[in-house]
Amino acid sequence: MRDAVTSMAGVHAATAARSRPPVYFLATYWGARFQDWLCRFAVASLLAPGNVPALRERARCKFLICTTEEDWRALQEDPHFRRLRALIDVVFLRNEERGPNEHKYVRMSRGHAMLAQACFEDGALAFNVNPDSIYPDGCVAEVERLYDNGHRVVLCAAIRFDLEGVEAELIEQGHLAADRPVVLSMREAARLGLRHFHIESKASEWEAPNFGALSEEHRRDHYLTCCFWRVPGTDGGIIVTHNWAPLLVDYTILNHHDTSTLDGRAIDGVYIFENFREARIGSDIHVVRDSDSIFLLGMTPRDEMVPPQQGYWWKSNRIVGPWCKGYILNQTIFDPAVDETRRHLYGATVAWHSAGRDASWLPVERKADRILQRFATRDLKIERIAGRPGAARSVAGLLADPVGFVVTLVRALLAPLGIVPRLAPRLLGWRGTWWALEAIRRAPLYVRVVVLALRGDREATRQIGKRARTILRAMGLGA
Repeated sequence: MRDAVTSMAGVHAATAARSRPPVYFLATYWGARFQDWLCRFAVASLLAPGNVPALRERARCKFLICTTEEDWRALQEDPHFRRLRALIDVVFLRNEERGPNEHKYVRMSRGHAMLAQACFEDGALAFNVNPDSIYPDGCVAEVERLYDNGHRVVLCAAIRFDLEGVEAELIEQGHLAADRPVVLSMREAARLGLRHFHIESKASEWEAPNFGALSEEHRRDHYLTCCFWRVPGTDGGIIVTHNWAPLLVDYTILNHHDTSTLDGRAIDGVYIFENFREARIGSDIHVVRDSDSIFLLGMTPRDEMVPPQQGYWWKSNRIVGPWCKGYILNQTIFDPAVDETRRHLYGATVAWHSAGRDASWLPVERKADRILQRFATRDLKIERIAGRPGAARSVAGLLADPVGFVVTLVRALLAPLGIVPRLAPRLLGWRGTWWALEAIRRAPLYVRVVVLALRGDREATRQIGKRARTILRAMGLGA
């Protein structure tokens, strides 16, 4: 093995004249815990027959590991790593901590930037490896097939799965052994993942009472990591997301490589779309839309990234719940942090399943399509209702703060009465102003109908739905 200074100097070689670029596996980590996961999960699964052993022209391929000198030395003793080193050239890049206050995401991004730059300079294909992920048997072979079909970037939906739950099943089934690889089929991996959603991912299931809740570490709430609809009676479901792991990246097509977005942000964020702006979705960029092709089993400990479990009644209420959850989905999709390309990918539903797909999937697929048609096609903002330009919080955020919601609503209703006379006609429109006045006049009747609806009165529920659609059309918020 070579150290970071000498090894990378020797790695940089011209490959343009060759028929096919080499594949570089890229992994960055630090600390004993992540090293254990890297070896037991990622490396052990990449040793499956359809992964690293299946590489064509393996002698030209490399496995780049970006970590500390101390961790690199400790890594040499792991049996899975020794088997990996016997199959493929392993290269070490040094990435030491830069001060005790350096955030872990900044350090991780720096590692990703170093690895990506090495691939760019060498003209290689990158296969991105997360230490806490399992790569089912056949991932590498499938990536090579997709490359041969003309795809230059392969994106896979990436969410969190429960580490303890997955690990317990793997141990029970005898998959985690130091003397052999972890060999799982795509469907076996999908079954494990679907049975063991991490608690953060569960908050993005459409039926979750805490839909949109996030851990305090995210410093925001009412924001989704994905949106998932389960198919009843199966280990399967439909997912949409803006978190796309770039499993394969072809750096040979880039004339310039920009790592500025790897500044604490993850590699599954805007980085790919900033560098591959000219690439076309569907041809150059392939989006994996079926777990039978590739399924990534990325795990997080159960007690980390835990969102609040409190549910709000309006999210589960059959009258207002779908609208509230739809608004949370809408404001996630149109959040400024989600670039235009990933926003567009919310139209790419992905099927995860551990068995075949039958007629029971059709109602769920249609439901997801209806919701996406309604809430994923245009930005619905609170300013258009409340009449206050530059409002920072969306309806989804206000729903978690009833007092704030009431204050905003009252301001909107008082605006037509002359308190903000210059703004009311322009922001609400004359029809919107008229409907706001009507709402004030009929408030007692509305309260009575709402009470009846909450008690299960079907006619009251029908009246509320009809009135809501009429008002939304008047406001320009509904079809």
